[in-house]
Amino acid sequence: MNIAHAGGSRRRIVLTFAIVVVLSAAASLAWHRVRPAHRATKSAPNNGTPSILVPPFRTVHAADRDPLGSRLAQDVEGALKQLQGLAVQSWVRDLHDASFSAAPTEDAAAVDLGRRLRSTYVLVGVVEHQDARTAIAVRLLRARDGTAVWSGTYWRDTTALTSFPSELAAAVAEALHLPLERRD
Repeated sequence: MNIAHAGGSRRRIVLTFAIVVVLSAAASLAWHRVRPAHRATKSAPNNGTPSILVPPFRTVHAADRDPLGSRLAQDVEGALKQLQGLAVQSWVRDLHDASFSAAPTEDAAAVDLGRRLRSTYVLVGVVEHQDARTAIAVRLLRARDGTAVWSGTYWRDTTALTSFPSELAAAVAEALHLPLERRD
């Protein structure tokens, strides 16, 4: 074997190895940039405890982005966190961490996000102001397939919505056959 030929062969092997390493690193970097939502998606606890996602409630006929739907959903989320036997996924924290940009505008989009976050259920709501009263229609959907598990409509005086979140949490607990004891 020619010594000059052996040196050239080694150079080609080293060069080929270096190219493979660089291409592998580039492919890995590209994969992580293309799949950020998959990488960042938080999953619900996998201990058999059902979980629920509560996106902001949609507001019908709202003038200039009425925040009532978002505030109600946050208050309901807080009330649900008090229930034993239910894991509540935070809409704001989990979705922003998972690179989701906005609240869903349709139930199907909310169910899809719940499924992506591995929630068991999604609680969607629609708020509508009518004079001094507020109508709140709520549906508890199974995230796996979008099937409605429970629904309810609540009419409240617009100035008296403080008891609504705990009332709704109790209705969800009853629909899911959860104990009404509060967490410590």
